[in-house]
Amino acid sequence: MRLTLNTNFILPFVGSMHAGKTVGFPNPSEEETSETIDLADLLQVDMYAAKLFRVRGDSMMEAGILNEDILLVESTDKWKFDDIVIAEIDGEETVKYIRKRSDGKLFLQAANPSVHDMYPQEYLKVKAVVKSVIRRYG
Repeated sequence: MRLTLNTNFILPFVGSMHAGKTVGFPNPSEEETSETIDLADLLQVDMYAAKLFRVRGDSMMEAGILNEDILLVESTDKWKFDDIVIAEIDGEETVKYIRKRSDGKLFLQAANPSVHDMYPQEYLKVKAVVKSVIRRYG
């Protein structure tokens, strides 16, 4: 799969939709607006460093990342603690929170209480930062 997104992919911004009560769709005259959103700006990702990954497993479910979701990530060395990252730990790649212990050592933490923290035996390398989660319905 290859990410191909025109950096000028601009969509009309129709307005807000309430969740939790039935309000219906805006009528056609309300949909006519001059306001637009550039999808690349909305995603806030360097499209030249962007990659997509499909999620396998449920270790990040409490962060809203579910099995079969697609992650839009940015390959970068500019990450910060508590980011959700794609990391390589002792030869295994995974998606987890990057955390720092009180003694300064790094570890990876899942967003699922049944999954144990991962501490590197040899090395831990952050490869990318998760920028967006894409979920298809239907």
